[in-house]
Amino acid sequence: MNGTGDILVVEDLRESLAMMAAMLRSQGYEVRPASGGEEALKAVSERVPELILLDVVMPGMNGFELLNRLKSMPECSSVPVIFLSALSGPDERVEGLKLGAVDFISKPFERDELLAKVRTHIERYQLRAALERRTRELSRERDLLAASELKYRTLIEASFDAILLVDRAFNVQYANPAALGYLRKKASEVIGRPLASLFPPQVSQRQRQGLDAAFSGGRPQFVECRLGSGREINYQETHLVPIGSPSGAVESVLVILRDTTERRRLLEKFVQAQKMDSVGRLASGVVHDFNNILLVIHGYAEFLQGRLPRHDPGQKEVSGILSTVEHAAALTRQLSAFSRGQVLSRRVVDLNSVMLETEVMLRRLMGDQIRIVIRPSPVPCPVKVDPVQIEQVIMNMAVNARDAMPEGGTLSMEAGVAPAGRSGFRPDAPNGRIACIKISDTGQGMTEEVKSRIFEPFFTTKERGKGAGLGLSIAYGIVTQSGGEIEVESSPGAGAVFRVCFPCEEGAVAVRGEEESPAQRSGGRETILVVDDNAQALDLTARYLREQGYEVLTAGGGREALDLLKARGRPVDLLLTDVVMTEMNGQKLAAEAEKRKLTARTLFMSGYTDARITRRSVLKPGLSLINKPFSHAALQRKIREVLDGPAGGPGQRTKL
Repeated sequence: MNGTGDILVVEDLRESLAMMAAMLRSQGYEVRPASGGEEALKAVSERVPELILLDVVMPGMNGFELLNRLKSMPECSSVPVIFLSALSGPDERVEGLKLGAVDFISKPFERDELLAKVRTHIERYQLRAALERRTRELSRERDLLAASELKYRTLIEASFDAILLVDRAFNVQYANPAALGYLRKKASEVIGRPLASLFPPQVSQRQRQGLDAAFSGGRPQFVECRLGSGREINYQETHLVPIGSPSGAVESVLVILRDTTERRRLLEKFVQAQKMDSVGRLASGVVHDFNNILLVIHGYAEFLQGRLPRHDPGQKEVSGILSTVEHAAALTRQLSAFSRGQVLSRRVVDLNSVMLETEVMLRRLMGDQIRIVIRPSPVPCPVKVDPVQIEQVIMNMAVNARDAMPEGGTLSMEAGVAPAGRSGFRPDAPNGRIACIKISDTGQGMTEEVKSRIFEPFFTTKERGKGAGLGLSIAYGIVTQSGGEIEVESSPGAGAVFRVCFPCEEGAVAVRGEEESPAQRSGGRETILVVDDNAQALDLTARYLREQGYEVLTAGGGREALDLLKARGRPVDLLLTDVVMTEMNGQKLAAEAEKRKLTARTLFMSGYTDARITRRSVLKPGLSLINKPFSHAALQRKIREVLDGPAGGPGQRTKL
């Protein structure tokens, strides 16, 4: 039987060395001969053999010395060495075995004995070397597996998703910390238990169907469940991932659970916000067109009122028309609140008067089941706010109170002035005083959780379809935009108390609807260019200004107005232009006219009551603007304000 292996033969007798080399090569071994110790060490340094046949008696370095040197080399420490010696007494054998030799062969040796021992020791060495290599490979594989297991265990245990491992009997074999937290159970209450025992029946049934499909089909499954009823509704996603054995059979399934309640609620809010944005855009367009119509109605009514004798019975009807137009204009301002960008027209007013002016509308709004109590402050409550918007705040809070008293109750409103520290208002309130309206009800009250979210957009405790959750959110936005704050106190069954507070202001309190002085009603002799793409509004405005003594030019759009100015060749005293028009908007028209030195002053007018004209960069904030519908007196005041003020370029900057 031929062998394989690398053999180093160390023999000082050339004839013996050649004979052994030839014999071993004939058996298929690779043989490297060495005639002495130094030559043997050099051969080993080049390549480590698998067996060394070593003569004991050699000149210079005998076999024992060479063996001692070889065993001190780490790479040779396990290489088997067979001594060859003509003097192989017991002492020599003992000495050789102590040094690490594996066997002794006496010279002269039998050929078969030598070949048998060579084959045996080479095979042992090769087998041992193979085992060591495999051991090292297994050690590396074990380390890799341990690192991989640690990595994936860390990933699973650090996951925010609840992860369970379920066997074919549908029992839980593993649960990560997130799963234990999700189930609110200890590991001992989960591991080894049936998965169905951990969830409500409707969820377990859906999971069982998914598990059956995962085990039988070997493909991932997805299950979505709805839990709870009424307002306490939660949603849960379950991903079922089959885990196969080396044979290909599915032995277990990874159950990955995720609570998607908050995500679905955010999605619903996002969709609702998109709906409200669409409603706001629609409302903004409707308000623009409706305000142009109101401007025409108001203008004709004012012309009619001016032509009727003072004591004519028709004066009452005309006054009714004008009053109705004012109420309609107030409604358009409320409608524009849907677009969440109302422009505040702030002035110093008495909160007492604002509160009292809502009384009639409140009594209609609240119905007969709710008693309304209003207590004005014995002293003025001067604050700088937009009174129309504060009325909107009161209305929104009153509606909220009404809904909290479905069986009836009492709504109370009380105004007053107090030091800033007494009501928790910010300490930097001007003059250290604040004016507040306290709105309280005898309704159902609120829990701490509801109270903490009461001003959040789209948050509502009403049934689906009976409230958008915007009333108090809009109120909060108006109050904070006006420099005020809202406080709320409530507990279940004890009603609610809202305090709307503003810093007190110095200065004269504006009176709404006060008559203009003769100086304010006076006209002028200046030249005014009126630009409006609404023909009726254009005609009525021009007619009124002509009656006031102005020289009036008209244009139905921006391009037409610019052509008229170019043809005229000299500037007009005032450009009175609508903001939003087709072809060229008012801002571009004013800029071009100023650039060509065809006007020194500009007054903008617009049917948009919200901030759309400034948000979309159609008109820069702070420019002179009058909102439609406006009275003739209001228009005259604004025109004189702009004309009598300093020239300052397009849209002369004045206080709105």
